[in-house]
Amino acid sequence: MNAAPQNNEPTNHRVQGLDSIRFVCALWVLFRHSGGPFPGGNSAAENLVQSAFMGLISGQAAVIVFFVISGFCIHYPFRHGRVVDLPSFYSRRLVRIALPVLAMFAAGYPLGFRLPQGGLQQTVLWSIVAEVIYYILYPIVLLPLSKRFNWTILQIASFGITFLLLLVSLFSKSYVNNGNYIDFGIGWTWLLGLPCWILGCVLASRSDVFLMTPKPRISVWAWRFGAIVLSASANLLRWHNPLGFSISYTWSLTLFSIYVYFWLANEIIYYKTAKPNAFLESAGLWSYSLYLFHVPSLMFLYKAVQTYSANQGGAIWLTKIALVLLFSFVFYKLFEAPSQQLATWIGKKLSPKPTVTA
Repeated sequence: MNAAPQNNEPTNHRVQGLDSIRFVCALWVLFRHSGGPFPGGNSAAENLVQSAFMGLISGQAAVIVFFVISGFCIHYPFRHGRVVDLPSFYSRRLVRIALPVLAMFAAGYPLGFRLPQGGLQQTVLWSIVAEVIYYILYPIVLLPLSKRFNWTILQIASFGITFLLLLVSLFSKSYVNNGNYIDFGIGWTWLLGLPCWILGCVLASRSDVFLMTPKPRISVWAWRFGAIVLSASANLLRWHNPLGFSISYTWSLTLFSIYVYFWLANEIIYYKTAKPNAFLESAGLWSYSLYLFHVPSLMFLYKAVQTYSANQGGAIWLTKIALVLLFSFVFYKLFEAPSQQLATWIGKKLSPKPTVTA
């Protein structure tokens, strides 16, 4: 391994493949919110395809993958003990995540996007709020605790708190179980997702070991297929549980995050020698824009083109998906990319100058 740089800024090294996964997960969320290819179902075959599609796609499971990858990406540059410079760290992360959100509201308003009556928790922004909290906690709480104890103990403690929260909810009269991951509301959902995010930190802390592993013991495609099966199972247990009662995402997706950890570990091993798909890896750079802007884009298409109707077919659905991807890419170029450049510039201005030693 190369010696760590003398300043406090993270290196630019990236782990291949994670951007591709991030884009696929953002696409997964889009598929779920798109209503499916045959919402009207003019035939038995169309109804079968529609039911299978909506049963297979779980957008909230994709968000759990986001959480794990986010924890990995934040801790990866600091896994060898590099000191976190707080002004630089916070300015980079918060500017980069907040400015596109503001741009989403500004650009989405003329397209018909409005904040729902239920507030942020009725939008995709509930996960962004959780991310911001994790960013704030990482350098001043989580990282110091990981050094005092270790990431494994921190991980066990976070899962213990989460399961205690879940058990309390079973006996709470004020808790309303709708089966969603956000049922705890903005104020508590970040705590529910904290073990998922810390799993990413644990993954980063062990990534050097994974990169020394020759190859995955199990095919990476088997891990990917397993992720789809488990996310679909969480859907089934929520909506059509054969046992006769619903199992909330708060339980099933918390356990799903453990599988995601091992899956991503094998992705890291796999991409040590394999070359990722160039399109997916490039598209992963604007996956945040796709996640943010797909809802305003869909609302505009519903209103302007009236594509969401009983007569919608597969071709129209594919056209709608293509247009949303185009709108999101334009949003990235106009808003997210400049936000990233600004965040990097501010971070460099606030970072301490490297010490030169004779």
